[in-house]
Amino acid sequence: PVLWLPGDVPLAQLESEMKRIKNLGFNIVRYYDIDPGDNDFLPYNFTIMDRWFQAARNVGIKLIFHPKMERPSLQVLKEKYGLTVEAFEGLAADDSRFYTIMDDLLSPVVKRYKDNPALLAWGGF
Repeated sequence: PVLWLPGDVPLAQLESEMKRIKNLGFNIVRYYDIDPGDNDFLPYNFTIMDRWFQAARNVGIKLIFHPKMERPSLQVLKEKYGLTVEAFEGLAADDSRFYTIMDDLLSPVVKRYKDNPALLAWGGF
């Protein structure tokens, strides 16, 4: 696999770089979502992620996709879940509130990309 973090670039540039990677004999790119999110609750920028998946699909590259795992904003923690940052960070992995928050954060990403032909695998969190 190739690790490459170009940021927010046009589709044509992504495709060009992925073609270069493919011409070097690679067929998998590991993609870490590190771009700022679209809103206060979801830490994802779907415009950029969609562009990555489209470029990979167009070029015939597969992605190992690592969605961003961040805690919700202070405001969201308080208003939606009734938690402080300290309380959230202190949640045990088997706490149902932790599962609810993680499900709320990850479900939109999983639903959006789970059937995308460019997705080879989900990266670990």
